[in-house]
Parts: sequence; structure tokens; C-alpha cells
Amino acid sequence: MVRPTERPILTPFCTKLTSIEQTDVAGAPTLDLVLTSFDAWLASHGVSESDAISVWCGDWDLKVCLPNECRRKGLFGLVPPVLRRWCNVKIPFCEVTGSRKRMGMAGMMDRLGLELTGHHHLGIDDARNISKIVCKLAQCGGNKVLEPTSSTPDAAIYRKRQWQEGGEPATATL
Repeated sequence: MVRPTERPILTPFCTKLTSIEQTDVAGAPTLDLVLTSFDAWLASHGVSESDAISVWCGDWDLKVCLPNECRRKGLFGLVPPVLRRWCNVKIPFCEVTGSRKRMGMAGMMDRLGLELTGHHHLGIDDARNISKIVCKLAQCGGNKVLEPTSSTPDAAIYRKRQWQEGGEPATATL
């Protein structure tokens, strides 16, 4: 969870949509701390932009929301580079299933015969459901279905790659 700072009190709409309660975010870290912690977690697991890709249901979160939020809060150089490119799962879904229409997560799960679990629009539950879609697509179309489909040219919010001697990327030190 990330503690909201500009509008710290959650609206009833937000709670209904996500199931997130005020108590869930009251003691949560702010976005800058979450980004720094996530980057450290990635580094501790040896994950870098050269060997990993994140998968999302749509482009809005990483193409619009996160860059706008970081710019508005003056958070530059904090977003892990692994989030600069991603796979919008709707695209490989269409390729593997032959669907001409990009569906939302619930529609894709239904079409693939998967059960939607948890609360739709709650980040961790959405991530689990997207992973189910990814696994099913990989079963049907192979691992190569998960390629980058989108990226952002907005480099200012991303942490710069760290290079070691010899021109190889180095593990981030935080």
C-alpha cells in the first residue's frame, strides 16, 4: 500500500472500487519510499530491465498515471528502469486467442476459463489474476507471447542505469 499525501482521506468511491480502507493506508509509506523499496527489492533478487518485464492489464498505469504522479510530486530518478517498458497483457491475449477486441481482465479470465479471485481493482489481487492470464497464455502460445508491447519515452522519473567498468550494467546500491 502507498499512503496518499495530497488527498489523504479515501473517498467512499475509492473504498468501494478497491476495497482499500483508510486503516490500510494510514501507516503505509509514501510513494517515494515505496519506489525506493521496490528498486532495492528488485536489486536484491537480481532483477534488472535487461532480463525482466512487468505485465499489466492496459497501459494507463505506467504510461500515464505513474509519470504524472511522479512529476506532480517532484519524484525524479526514483522509478526502477524495469518499469520503463512493459507487456500489456491485452495484446498477447488477442494474439493467442484470435480475439479482435481487447478485453478487460475479467473478460480475458472468463474467455480463458479462469476464476477471478479476490477483489477486482485491488492491486495485489489484480496482479494475481493477471499472473493467471499470463500462465494460461504461455501454456497456449509459449513463453514468447510475453514481449514488451509498450514503453514510455519520459526518462526523467526513472532511475538511471548504473554502469560498472567494462560497460556492463551494475546492480543498484541503495
